[in-house]
Amino acid sequence: MVYVLQMVIDDNTNDSAGEANKLMRKIRTFEFVFHIFLMKAILGLTNDLSQALQRKDQEIVNAMVLVKSCKEKLHWMRNNGFDALVNEVSSFCDKHHIDVSNMEEAFILPGRSRRNALIKTNHHDYRVELFIYVIDEQITELEDNFDEVNTESLICLACLSPKGSFVAFDKPKLLRLAQFYPQDFSDEDRLALEDQLEIYIHYVRSSNDFSQ
Repeated sequence: MVYVLQMVIDDNTNDSAGEANKLMRKIRTFEFVFHIFLMKAILGLTNDLSQALQRKDQEIVNAMVLVKSCKEKLHWMRNNGFDALVNEVSSFCDKHHIDVSNMEEAFILPGRSRRNALIKTNHHDYRVELFIYVIDEQITELEDNFDEVNTESLICLACLSPKGSFVAFDKPKLLRLAQFYPQDFSDEDRLALEDQLEIYIHYVRSSNDFSQ
């Protein structure tokens, strides 16, 4: 992208060259590089889960394991990964002759004088208002879509998978699944369900219709 912008700048003297020049200056900043490396780190942690959820043959239990793992990795990164990310970004900037922000200096919004600036450091801005904020948004999205009840119900539902002659069948989990739907399963229904599940699994495992 930088190469393309440089070509635009070199070959044009009109407004497009000016815009390209402005964009080039924006790209060659510590802030921009930090955003890119943060995005890369988060996508790296969530990529396996994203790919798994798009596969139609993905087993629910495995997907839920990936959700749990992804949450744990994001929490670890939130609590422990900031300094390593800053070092990685700083190393990249040094290599490509980009000015590195001093984390202990006061953070100044572009276009605002130091006199009117809020008293906070670059470290606070990058860590709290960018790094932690973005990661918390990712964690919240996962927890909203895969909260404890949703996760448990999906794992219970996986017990109906016909793979391996219904090897995943688990009667206690299916009885637990019925508890999530009180409008469909009354107390009497749930009492009868335990015996019905025994009949069900015996039938499907012995039936030629389900042999494959």
